[in-house]
Amino acid sequence: MSAEQPKWRQAYDKVDKELSPKVTELVQSDAFNVAMGLAARIRKEVRNRVGGAAAAVWHFANLPAGSDVKHLRKQVGALDREVRRLTLQLEREHHHRGMTDEPGPRE
Repeated sequence: MSAEQPKWRQAYDKVDKELSPKVTELVQSDAFNVAMGLAARIRKEVRNRVGGAAAAVWHFANLPAGSDVKHLRKQVGALDREVRRLTLQLEREHHHRGMTDEPGPRE
């Protein structure tokens, strides 16, 4: 370590030199990987249970839960895409009729 470095940097470098190999060994161990996998599964299960309980409370109050809103958003998105597709189809047909001077259907 250089005397030119600030004291905080010297302290940081000393701690880093001591801890880095130990931390690296820990995070690369099989036990750590098993523990992280278990923690992820536990978080997912807790999230699912809390989400289910919250949805039940919202439904009990006759209000939509987040899952209901998500489902409705997907439906609205699908409808929007369908309307756009039909609009483009109508515009192509209208343009085609204009090019061929064919009369359109009478109303």
